[in-house]
Amino acid sequence: MGYPIEIIPKSHYSYRINLETVLAHSGCFYVCRTVYSPIHEIISEDFDGNPVLDIDAFKKHVVGLSVNLMGGLFNESHLAYYTPMSHPSSDDWKGQPIRLTDFVGGFDRHPQTYPVYYSSEVLHRQPVRHSFISPDKSRKKSLKDIFGDRCIEIFGDEWRTHCEIFIAHKPTNLNYWHMQLEMKPALEDDDKSFINDKAWRKDIYVQLITDILTKKFQLSIPHSTHIVNCAYCGISSSCRRFRIARR
Repeated sequence: MGYPIEIIPKSHYSYRINLETVLAHSGCFYVCRTVYSPIHEIISEDFDGNPVLDIDAFKKHVVGLSVNLMGGLFNESHLAYYTPMSHPSSDDWKGQPIRLTDFVGGFDRHPQTYPVYYSSEVLHRQPVRHSFISPDKSRKKSLKDIFGDRCIEIFGDEWRTHCEIFIAHKPTNLNYWHMQLEMKPALEDDDKSFINDKAWRKDIYVQLITDILTKKFQLSIPHSTHIVNCAYCGISSSCRRFRIARR
């Protein structure tokens, strides 16, 4: 079983993909991940007849959800390969040359994958609002600690929070196209995520994001998409495009 070397970081790649460049050239981008059960077993309909994934489709790995950027050199067949979290193959890539032989035992393969896709129009630089009805004293303190007064509206017993979700490029030693779903208070200027803070913050994060992941997914990419070469190679004079092959 060989690992797909085409998704391993190359020394001439940019340390981070410029997603704003991708958006400027393509208008949107798509990310993909696999869920852990056949789609027909975890899909249902809401009251309006819209498809909805089971809330446990991601085995509760919602905080800092790993996804993969489509349209470059990563394709659906690569979803079968994964790296154990405890192995150096899953560590953040720091820009160093990578040799697959340095990561013996650092990957495995799912026997079956069940891909779902998300558009940047759903997951990147998008506002997220959530209401907490009659939060107790502890939850009120948590909300104020996280969001501050600027990102909370209070209407009687209802507390409304304002966040922004975004996709962050987090290349690993064996997967340059690895991304992570993160979130921050809506009015913060930088992209410092609060997903790795205390447990109660993670709980709020899960509440805010699960509704989007289970309802805003796609089972296929509706048209071919492209990632321009200059978004990750830093070559301003050459914006070659790679295509996703139609399934």
